[in-house]
Order: sequence, then structure tokens, then C-alpha cells
Amino acid sequence: HLITGYGVDDRVTQLMNQVEFFVIVVVNPDGYQFSWDLDRFWRKNRRINSDQTMGVDLNRNWALGWGGGGSSPDPSSEIYHGTGPFSEPESAALRDVYTAHPNIVASIDFHSYSQLVLYPWAYQAGVPDDGGVHVSIGAAMADAIFEVHNQAYQPGGVFDILYQASGGSVDWTWGDQGVISYTIELRDNGQYGFDL
Repeated sequence: HLITGYGVDDRVTQLMNQVEFFVIVVVNPDGYQFSWDLDRFWRKNRRINSDQTMGVDLNRNWALGWGGGGSSPDPSSEIYHGTGPFSEPESAALRDVYTAHPNIVASIDFHSYSQLVLYPWAYQAGVPDDGGVHVSIGAAMADAIFEVHNQAYQPGGVFDILYQASGGSVDWTWGDQGVISYTIELRDNGQYGFDL
């Protein structure tokens, strides 16, 4: 929409003239390919761990809250957090994008599924001390989704409305970089859940 709307839609044109967008389509390319080739619900990368198990959950590999509840030190776990913060090339590469571009002010990750608009915190209960910015923008995002698609999305902190998930990107981008951060858990098609 940003590309096709430029020069056609005044709102899109104004945004594109004033804002630099970074669109990272896939963060976990080898894990994503594996999910199509052999295991549709694979979520980790394809690193061979020291015990010969496979993969690290990249959304448990960020520094803020790393190793806490909702992540696992067990390499065979679906939520294995890796050997240390940013031990994985994928999460380290994204960290480097943020640190190389201190002008980034907002971030949205898209995951599946649950129909949620999530914001920090994931590693602990409560909302960011930001004057209500995450809460108000999250509610506005949920309202906008409903207005366009007639689908209800629930806004809230990851820990508070979903579960504890330490070492996630949404916490690090806000807590370390001051980037207003969200994770949108997309809706399923009514039949397949995570397989959108």
C-alpha cells in the first residue's frame, strides 16, 4: 500500500515523504523455509545446538529479561533462549539495525495467532512507564483494525494478557532503545490456527 499509494493517496504520499520505513519481511529465513519443507509449525531457527538438538527461539534471545520466565535453558524446548543474549545471528542482526538507526521511533512485529495488539512488558507484569503511550496507541490500533476488518483485537501487555515471555524483541526495543514497540498476533482463518 505504501508503494502503490505513493503519488495517488495524499496521506500515503505525505507519510512516505516524511518517514523512513524499514520493512523486514522474514527474520528467520532458514526456520521459515523449514516450516514449509518439513514441519509447518517450526518456530526456532536452524542452529545445531551443543547437544545436537536444533534451534533457538529468536523471540527469547533478546537481552532485556533474557533467561527469565517463559523461556527455557533446555535446547530441545520450543522456547529455548540460546546460550546468551543475541547469541543468534538473526537477533543480533536486528539489534544492529536498531543501534545503527537511532532515529527509529516505532516498531511492529507480526506473529500468529490470537488477535492481539501486544506491547511491553513480556518479561514482567505491568505496562511501560511511558505516560500511557503504549496503552493509548495499542487501543487505537485495535479500534482501527476493527473499523477496517470488523475483527476485534485485544490490546495489552504481553505478560498481562498472554503469558510471560522473557527475552523478547518488544521488551528490548522499548526498554533498551526507547522505540515504541508492538507485536500484532494475527487472526487465523477460522480453521487452522497458527497456519494462517
